[in-house]
Amino acid sequence: MNGTSLIERKKTIRQLIKERKKQLSLEERDEFSQRIFQTLAQQDVFQKAHNVLCYWSMPDEVQTHTFILNHLFEKTWLLPVIIGNTLEIRRFTGKDDLKQGVLGIGEPIGEPYNGAIDLAIIPGLAFDRNGNRLGRGKGFYDQFLSNHVLTTIAVAFHCQLIDEVPIEPWDVIMQQIITEKGAIVPVS
Repeated sequence: MNGTSLIERKKTIRQLIKERKKQLSLEERDEFSQRIFQTLAQQDVFQKAHNVLCYWSMPDEVQTHTFILNHLFEKTWLLPVIIGNTLEIRRFTGKDDLKQGVLGIGEPIGEPYNGAIDLAIIPGLAFDRNGNRLGRGKGFYDQFLSNHVLTTIAVAFHCQLIDEVPIEPWDVIMQQIITEKGAIVPVS
């Protein structure tokens, strides 16, 4: 991709990953999501975490709903809400607590949360083995993560891994990536 702009490279990668994810059946997405969260649940950082930031998944993402609901009373669950151009974090107390947000994603309706966050489980479109992440292009997570020192674990289907994610100075590197094939810890 020499000579192509960073914007064009990201656009091409987003399209590639979209096509790869379309190849996954609903059953595969569910099975792979279960494997991913089985691996996450065994992580010491998850077991010790009290306040966990996650996301309410869209159909093409690693499915979080069952995992969050299965651990609802063991942790304080936090979900992002899009307010203008930023992410606001709110406590999630159950499915009755959700309304459809700006991007059609379930968002909690409670008050903003400003306390400690022990672990952030982060979605994305593409990742590389160095912990670089390509999101959907709005920069919500990078902006939020750059203003908070958090332990970050990205969850993704293995087909979302690529050789190299093009990065910009403000992009935040994930400390770990978990796919259905296991955990990847980038070498710093």
